[in-house]
Amino acid sequence: MREMRGGSAVAALGLPRRRSSPSGFSRALGNGKIVVGLAVIAVLVAAALLEPWLVRFWIGHHSPTAIGVFPMFAQPSAAHPLGTDRYGQDTLAMVLVALRNSLGVGALSGAVGTVIGIAVGFLAGFLGGWIDHVLRTMTDAWLVIPTFPILATLAAFVRVVTLGELALILAAFSWPFAARSIRAQVLTLRQRPYVELARLSGEGTLQIIFTEILPNMLPYLGVGFAGSVVGSIGALVGLAIIGVGAANAISLGTLLSDGMGWGVLSLGLPQILIVPALVLIALFVALNLVNFGLEETYNPRLQGAGVER
Repeated sequence: MREMRGGSAVAALGLPRRRSSPSGFSRALGNGKIVVGLAVIAVLVAAALLEPWLVRFWIGHHSPTAIGVFPMFAQPSAAHPLGTDRYGQDTLAMVLVALRNSLGVGALSGAVGTVIGIAVGFLAGFLGGWIDHVLRTMTDAWLVIPTFPILATLAAFVRVVTLGELALILAAFSWPFAARSIRAQVLTLRQRPYVELARLSGEGTLQIIFTEILPNMLPYLGVGFAGSVVGSIGALVGLAIIGVGAANAISLGTLLSDGMGWGVLSLGLPQILIVPALVLIALFVALNLVNFGLEETYNPRLQGAGVER
């Protein structure tokens, strides 16, 4: 990964700045996997953000979660492109609502988990010593905990009412992966010459972290965030399928669970089950494409480079 020297340290010692070309953003957009993944994510996010207006366009001013508004198990038609479900709810509207909720849970859980991982990883990697030992031991212990059974138990015995509460529970189990990878990168970056220059110029620990090391870590933070989002949405789907998700919220996992329970395939209404599954597959594939693309672009080992460029 290219060094982005901290401006304060370099300027303090009167050293010339090194020109970098192309920029990190341009390098990322040069990777086809990142471009395709971001394009798919952009479409899904746009559909989620526009959900209130799209739902109103299809079903008018009816609430998409209202029961008995339309005929039960109606076949696809111009009025209901994906038909209706057992409760007389428009399937397309329910998919849009579920997509919005699932993306919200994934983004919130991924963001909180990544922030915790950044804090733990930077403290352990930069400070070292007993702090590194304690935080590393705690992270490794958290990693070997069987996450999903604990999540299922918590969701079953703790009254989880909203998806926001469930997102915070998921974040509590997603941070160790980001913390471990961030720590490994910080251990490498703290030995770089520009960090030593920053120390000699009198910069404090927090200033070095935020101005010298953090800019170099942005691609890896993106990888960690994408991984956390994928894991959180996957856990959300799993919890919904076994019936222990958020009680008063609809997610893509809820639609899958309901479709399997109703036996929609035997009723000749496969779209009730297949469409949410396809949306989930598209989301997972897109996030993993971005993840793999960032790794290929910024990880020298995957580029066959053994030395810093």
